[in-house]
Amino acid sequence: KNLLSRRVLQEQVMDTSTAVEASSPTFSSSSSCSLDDEMYDVFLSFRGEDTRKTFTDHLYWRLKHARVDVFTDENEIRRGEIIPDELKQIIERSRISVIIFSRRYADSIWCLEELEKIMECRRTLGQMVLPIFYDVYAEDVRKQTGSFAEAFQTHEVRFHGVKDKEEKIQSWRKSLTEAAGLDGGLVFSKIDGYEGVFIRKIIDDINRKLKSTCVGIATKQVGIESSKQEISNYVQVQVGIDSHLQDISTHLDAGGSNDVSIIGIWGMGGMESLYIKAIR
Repeated sequence: KNLLSRRVLQEQVMDTSTAVEASSPTFSSSSSCSLDDEMYDVFLSFRGEDTRKTFTDHLYWRLKHARVDVFTDENEIRRGEIIPDELKQIIERSRISVIIFSRRYADSIWCLEELEKIMECRRTLGQMVLPIFYDVYAEDVRKQTGSFAEAFQTHEVRFHGVKDKEEKIQSWRKSLTEAAGLDGGLVFSKIDGYEGVFIRKIIDDINRKLKSTCVGIATKQVGIESSKQEISNYVQVQVGIDSHLQDISTHLDAGGSNDVSIIGIWGMGGMESLYIKAIR
């Protein structure tokens, strides 16, 4: 009898799983909100020649390991001095932009164009921006001194007399000053810092930001016919709130000491089921 009951329950879960899967949105990562207008959790802006094969690569894979959906433009978009509309759309549809300021960041017009778009999205869309100062002084970025002064000297000589380019240079300066002045920026020094520890700090910070803004990831109606009653509830899961179990328990009425209840959990791999025998 017990085996037969379990088999019936399994068939019910499979039927419910199929129905939910057919009507459910695709989730890009465990930390992503299921919103149609979002593509990535994190957009990384960095100077490839400085950090692509070292710090940024380590950060990228640690974020992926933490199931954060992260975008970098390596081998994904054809490069040039003018960033394409495709990349601008990716920046707009990312939840957080992480800017890795390194010593030669401002040498790259591509990086400066990314930065300008990121700061525009912060002003107009409220996008979160996390500046990271990788072996560079925040003051050099904010005031364009040191290696950043050298970069702008090159740009000014190159575009001298070109009105629209001179205006663009001033816009880049403004974006650097604005970004470097944001609260919450993280600073790393090669002299006395451990990259692994620093990356862990970045990931923790990003996860906190993602969880604090990802409310109402999915609301689904799940109906399961048990031996005594039909369970049909709307369950809203909120990331970053420690009351998940309490929230589930308020929607779950086992009805007796011998009742078996089924909870369907939608995650990265699809529908999983838990058999819970209530003890009261």
